[in-house]
Parts: sequence; structure tokens; C-alpha cells
Amino acid sequence: MARTCDTLIRGSTATRRTIHYRSIIFAMEKPIHPPTMPRKRGNPNWGRVLPFPPAAATEFEMQVRQLGLTSQTCADSRELRTWCEHNRNRCYVPEWLLGEWGISVDPNFSW
Repeated sequence: MARTCDTLIRGSTATRRTIHYRSIIFAMEKPIHPPTMPRKRGNPNWGRVLPFPPAAATEFEMQVRQLGLTSQTCADSRELRTWCEHNRNRCYVPEWLLGEWGISVDPNFSW
């Protein structure tokens, strides 16, 4: 790209000089794409259903694991029973265990 400018050099004689500018846009290298392969645009997962995340352990299951209990020894554990009595309305506790201990749950409980 060339531009011209008028300058005065030594007195009254005017000369016209041509100044060459470099453009940054033209100096950049363009990426090479094979002409047979069109550019892919957009999200390839658009409209696809995401897979379900892995199931996380409930608070009850973590407590059973922490106490080192099995499904056969859950009903005999005193520590698990006190935890279930304190958290019966807040966390999931299996119904068979609530029925065995005679613990009732408030269905209308809210924070």
C-alpha cells in the first residue's frame, strides 16, 4: 500500500515522495486448510442427551461405611440409631430400618 505526501525540501521546491506502509493484516500467515475438508462449525454435541453422572452415596450410606457396618449389623448399631433419630427428617434413612426401630418421619417437615 503506497501513500503520497508533499514535503518542502530546502527552500521553496516541493517534491513528492511515495511512502510505503506495511499492513499487519497482510503480513500474517493464513492457516493452511486442505481444500477438500470444509471447516467444521458449531457444537458437535448440540441436541445430544448428556449421560447421567455417577450416583453419589447418601449421607446414610456414608455413615454406615464410616461405622464399618453391613446391612445385617445396621439394626444392632446404637450409634447408627442415634444418628438416624437426629437426621430422620433431613437425610435419607431406609424405611425398613425406620420400621424396625419404630422411628416416625414428619412428611411436612421444612427448613
